[in-house]
Amino acid sequence: MPIEHALAALRDHWSDVAARLDEASLATLVALVGEYDDADADGRLDIALELVMDLGEMLPASHPVRRALAQGDMLTRGSATSDPAEVLGLFDNLFADLAECAGAASALDRAVRETEARLLESPAFTARELRDLGRDPADAALIRLPGPAGEQRLPAFQFDETGAPRPVVLRINALLGADLDPWGAASWWLDRDARLNEAPSRLIGNVPDDDLVAVAMAVVEAGE
Repeated sequence: MPIEHALAALRDHWSDVAARLDEASLATLVALVGEYDDADADGRLDIALELVMDLGEMLPASHPVRRALAQGDMLTRGSATSDPAEVLGLFDNLFADLAECAGAASALDRAVRETEARLLESPAFTARELRDLGRDPADAALIRLPGPAGEQRLPAFQFDETGAPRPVVLRINALLGADLDPWGAASWWLDRDARLNEAPSRLIGNVPDDDLVAVAMAVVEAGE
């Protein structure tokens, strides 16, 4: 029963599969879940097979779900060999789980987008503006956020009144891995920190640099 094996693999490894979904794949999943609820039995079977096959095709060959599909030769979009009613019973349970996961993923995606939009509202320089001030914005430790028009924005708190990068910011950005996770680093600086009872960016120059470094280090060590 290849479809049952594929379903079991998809259920067991769903968190990993969901983490691999890009925006387009997530939108497709949400749409298929909605169509499944409205379809008759034959339509549901077609939609369910389409979903499993589409997910399988986007996974690497070594992935357990992909292997389960390949073992049943289902990646050629062949039909299930099991009794359709039995298969639909399995799909009903799986799609209930997928609907919940899809809703959670959509909510998470919206939250991420809202956070990014909020961070982009903070004062910032473009690389061109910094060069106009006679400053080189090439330091790898600087936070660079991709703006809506594709131009990078460098949050202004990173620079002093002359446009020079603040040493404490560069030091902490390196700790936070700003080159790999600029949004996470920007969020640490611009959002209120419970230990400091304030956004760290507002405390630059008002508290000892070492105090800010210590709080950042604690975050890194805790894996927050």
